[in-house]
Amino acid sequence: MNEPADPNHTALIEYYDRVHAAIRSVDPNHILFLDGNTFSTDFSRFPDDAGTRWPNSAFAIHDYSIYGFPKSPEPYDRSPEQKRRMKRGYEKKRSWMDERGFCVWNGEWGPVYARKEYEGEETDEINQRRYNVLKDQLDLYDNDRLSWSIWLYKDIGFQGMVHVSPSTSYMKLLTDSGFLAKKYRLAVDSWGATDTAVKHVYDPIINLIKQEVPKEEDRQLYPYPIWRVEERVARLARANLLGEFLVMEWAEHFKGMDEAELEDLAKSFLFENCLKREGLNKVLTEYAAQAASV
Repeated sequence: MNEPADPNHTALIEYYDRVHAAIRSVDPNHILFLDGNTFSTDFSRFPDDAGTRWPNSAFAIHDYSIYGFPKSPEPYDRSPEQKRRMKRGYEKKRSWMDERGFCVWNGEWGPVYARKEYEGEETDEINQRRYNVLKDQLDLYDNDRLSWSIWLYKDIGFQGMVHVSPSTSYMKLLTDSGFLAKKYRLAVDSWGATDTAVKHVYDPIINLIKQEVPKEEDRQLYPYPIWRVEERVARLARANLLGEFLVMEWAEHFKGMDEAELEDLAKSFLFENCLKREGLNKVLTEYAAQAASV
């Protein structure tokens, strides 16, 4: 199960009990990878006997660093304090496993990247900082001999090792109509969104909640502290509510197309029609060569 979020911290454990029993009844050999609760960050309520309760299992964290995203509190310049905070966040996620000698797997991590059509002349500078985040996270993992899988392999130009070329029919369709630019401006993709153009719309909602619910503890709804008031409003009012209204506009792009036209759009995502994110792949390739030489 990817990134479970169980507010009671009990249903997930019961689910893992059932899944483990079902799988082990037919397959005693393969390793099971079990995500932590609250988006794979929290193991604090996992059972102490997990090692014998779920044998031959690894426990998966997702180690995204805030410095790799637009909401970074400051530009990442690799200062000792920034590296300390990055390391502290990583160690906190894996501490439960380390205290018990369990196997840790980092199932997701990695920065997002700027795009010239949106960030303009700042794109290269932003992305170099993101590559530095990538390198410094790799140093942490290498020091601990941590196994990992980066997020992600393929997308339309935000984070993937490869991305769909702007010259493909799918990208032309969504770009020429202005839909992708609109989606970016409205920040309806919650993942790594830049809310500059709509911040003035949602800040009054955030301020209203803080004003009318003055006790901070009353605002600490699960999954706090990952979702504070700002993130809750962003997810529910912006990504969910506004995003839902845009679904039909997206779908209208494909209205009236025959099977051949739809097939042509789908072929936009073939590997041969993708571009490589060279900076990201260069860092990973250099790290792989270094790791192989040890």
